[in-house]
Amino acid sequence: VILWDHRNLTPEMKLQGTGAHSASVLSQAYLPRFNSLVTVACEKKVFVWTIDSTAFRGMKAKLSGHSANVMRVSAGQKVFFTLDEAFNGILWD
Repeated sequence: VILWDHRNLTPEMKLQGTGAHSASVLSQAYLPRFNSLVTVACEKKVFVWTIDSTAFRGMKAKLSGHSANVMRVSAGQKVFFTLDEAFNGILWD
């Protein structure tokens, strides 16, 4: 995952290394109410990052619950929904 500086369209930070995704990121969603970026990759975990309007604040959580690789994430106001390769969905709050 790369965070971009919107003023000059240059990469500001790469979320990689220990604690980051080990596979290709397939989907992401932002929950502005909680300053959270949710990312999913070709793996069974869901990553939640804290990002506000001024800076990246770190990883908030790694969520487990899927038995197959997660493909998609979609965000609402207070919740987000993930869907895996076996077509199992989880509503997270």
